[in-house]
Amino acid sequence: MMNKPIILIDMDGVLADFDRGCLEKMKELFPKFIIMIDKSSMYHISEEYALRDETFKKIMDSIIKSPGFYENLPLIENAQGILNSLEFDGYEVFICTSPPRETDNINGKYIWIEKNFGPKWRKKIIMTSDKTLIHGDILIDDKPNITGAKEPSFTHILFDQPYNRNENKPRITQWKDSKDWKEVIESVLLSKKSLDDIVVLTDPYIETYHAFKKYW
Repeated sequence: MMNKPIILIDMDGVLADFDRGCLEKMKELFPKFIIMIDKSSMYHISEEYALRDETFKKIMDSIIKSPGFYENLPLIENAQGILNSLEFDGYEVFICTSPPRETDNINGKYIWIEKNFGPKWRKKIIMTSDKTLIHGDILIDDKPNITGAKEPSFTHILFDQPYNRNENKPRITQWKDSKDWKEVIESVLLSKKSLDDIVVLTDPYIETYHAFKKYW
């Protein structure tokens, strides 16, 4: 039986609309606050607020650390059925997400996944501060670059956000058009398979070369 390709999918910025959650909380707490960043051009939205004033960064950091922040994040548009769709297409799917800065908010991520995707997906969460240690064929993530303790086994597919548009990598622009994300995933897996086939075909050739070299 062939092993299913493993797809790791990030939560914040891919399934959960992290920036919109920050903006909505900011509007709720400070309705007269005039500097609102709808879509951050920086991976850490608090750093973009820091460019305006360090006080703004502290406000945003306190929002992100506040109890209940993660469990109330809005969904990325059309992300609702994506996990089941990937599973239906024959992939082994896991949610691979970084732990929140505040340990009290870790359970908030589990609550959010279960609330938006169902209880079975709660059991398929991998929470790690180093995604390179997790085995997979593909990682779908909005972070521009994934680095860690080792060379990752997965190919990084970017989920499009303003802060990663300078990166030249395979990219999913949105979840609305299934043709878009399916073609990207299939193309990446085909490239990986072609590379594996080259390695498999090359090894016997090298062995034959060395076997006959002694007669030359």
